[in-house]
Amino acid sequence: MAETKEWDQAADAYLKYFNSETGKLVREILDPVTVELLKPKGKTILDLCCGEGYLARSLKQEGAEKVVGADFNRNLLELARNQDKDGEYQVFDLMKDEPFAPKAFNAVIANMCLMDMPDISLAYEKIKEFLGTRGELVISIANPYYAYPVGMWKKTFRDILSGNSMPSLLITNYFEAADDGIVMPNTQEKFRHYHWKLSQYINFAKRCGFELEGLYEPEIGKDALDKFAGTLMAKQAKIVPLFLILKFKLTN
Repeated sequence: MAETKEWDQAADAYLKYFNSETGKLVREILDPVTVELLKPKGKTILDLCCGEGYLARSLKQEGAEKVVGADFNRNLLELARNQDKDGEYQVFDLMKDEPFAPKAFNAVIANMCLMDMPDISLAYEKIKEFLGTRGELVISIANPYYAYPVGMWKKTFRDILSGNSMPSLLITNYFEAADDGIVMPNTQEKFRHYHWKLSQYINFAKRCGFELEGLYEPEIGKDALDKFAGTLMAKQAKIVPLFLILKFKLTN
């Protein structure tokens, strides 16, 4: 996972992004599809990399029997506990820790965090241990075909000449993309980010005993487009799917 020290230092920047219009738009695009795929009613769910716990709270409101939020940033977990006095939140680094009993959960949600992990094959192996028979895994990721470091939005000379206010999406080498860190939107904080190909997200999961039940390209709705019209991301999301959501199920 991204170095713990990096994320400890980036907590304030993350919250600035989380509370920005861009952060709110990301949740507006992802959350309805995520909740629908999880169908949380009556389930025991692990919210991996839960941050300040907003999704864990939402899943409880949707009828989950139990939701455990896990993150390695103590400051974010403290915020989560303050907003959810009865909630369960644990300090946890997926790459290092094993605090949960085998088969403790019906489902795991990994929301926008696998891009921060240096070994997603190991991540799948660890997640598998926590899931019961036919357990479900839902992951949301930045679309690797368009996200940094493959895709970059920049104003080109042609944009300037044509008076186009919208930057162009420039695509680099998907197969050999190199990353030296990414700046969190609406902040100046840089942190480690890993480019995984879509085939790796799927095939590594299959090798760990998961089957792919569905791949989804959540779109920006008209209401969200109007609500967040002033953000660059809203304009981008109207053109290409910025995010992907994948649902897996254990085959055992």
